[in-house]
Amino acid sequence: MTDQKPTKKDFVDLINSVMGREVMNEDQLSRFLEEAKKVKDTKGTEGLLEYVQRVTNAPTSKDQLRRMADHIQKTGSVGSALDFLKNEKLLSDSQAQQLQNAIQKTAKKKRKK
Repeated sequence: MTDQKPTKKDFVDLINSVMGREVMNEDQLSRFLEEAKKVKDTKGTEGLLEYVQRVTNAPTSKDQLRRMADHIQKTGSVGSALDFLKNEKLLSDSQAQQLQNAIQKTAKKKRKK
């Protein structure tokens, strides 16, 4: 069986599952990604980090976002990204567990298809 990349629908389902309600649809995600690419192309990484902070209201510093992105690139692991968020006190243990459960649930749905 070939590994399939997650679709936009998979990401939307994950986001909505984590939030406990519908906060995003595929069109909104597409617009977010298109705008993020434009910002990255015109303003570089710093501009992209500012954009992510502004749009998501993430309670993080640009430095934390940068370190998290570096960490994810180095490890390629969702689990280690969750550990990073917990270590930075951006997620509680229970929030990280909820997120992990939502990721696993989404992955199971994907495998059944």
